[in-house]
Amino acid sequence: ANALLDRIEDYKPREELPGGVLIITAGVDVQKRYLEVSVWGWGENKESWLLEHQMIQGAPDDPATWSDLEKFLGSCSYPHPSGATLALFQPGSRIFVDAGHWDQHVLPWTFSKQLLGVAAVQGSPTVNAPVLGKIRYASSPKARIYPVGVNQAKDIIYSRLSLSLSAKDSADVAPGYVHLNRAATHQYLDGLTCEFGKEEIFRGESFTRYVCPTGKRNEPLDCFVYALAARVAVNPRFDRVKENMDRKSTKTRSKDPQTKKRTVRNSRKSSGFIGGFKR
Repeated sequence: ANALLDRIEDYKPREELPGGVLIITAGVDVQKRYLEVSVWGWGENKESWLLEHQMIQGAPDDPATWSDLEKFLGSCSYPHPSGATLALFQPGSRIFVDAGHWDQHVLPWTFSKQLLGVAAVQGSPTVNAPVLGKIRYASSPKARIYPVGVNQAKDIIYSRLSLSLSAKDSADVAPGYVHLNRAATHQYLDGLTCEFGKEEIFRGESFTRYVCPTGKRNEPLDCFVYALAARVAVNPRFDRVKENMDRKSTKTRSKDPQTKKRTVRNSRKSSGFIGGFKR
């Protein structure tokens, strides 16, 4: 955790996102008396940026808790250097919510927000399960539930956290580099790095199962796992995403009276992609 504190960066996403961020996702961990939320930005070469981490006080059986969560997520709107704005509850974003223990309260909320990119997740019992499994539907309500391979996800996260910059403030980072800002407090980083791996044999192959030591709080890690799974679910074509952002930026500038130019209507049919994501 101390080593990660030394690489905290000074970007402020509410003021302006780092230019490399092209999509955003969020992971929500559900506990008995509170929720925790991490918002992550994702770019090319598997690069990621922590944007915000928030605790929502309240029990999952209290409707006010979900109202507070919705207010926070709805406020997560970030200006991009291109002139575009990236926000949760918008096309291309995803929010994955832990439904492992409180599904009777989680599923009605995620079901009501499915059209806004919200879904429930549950940890897969299989030690070597992929980060994101095949979607299934609850019986009532028919909420979407994704199985998440938490051990594989944590393998990826811990591997990426071990990457370092070749030089301070270098723009050339290793693929998968994880950027952290001041949302990564000492307490947050303790929770992010508290687990350790135990090697197990499964069907003749060696795999790692991650364990949280007694008394440690691993919610920041779980939130990262869900946000990573949400990024896998988006499966973005970043070239299309950048094209769409540039096009929106051009439209914004064209509405400015000082820069407005005559435009020609494009009569081509839709290609079937919206901002890099299939309809």
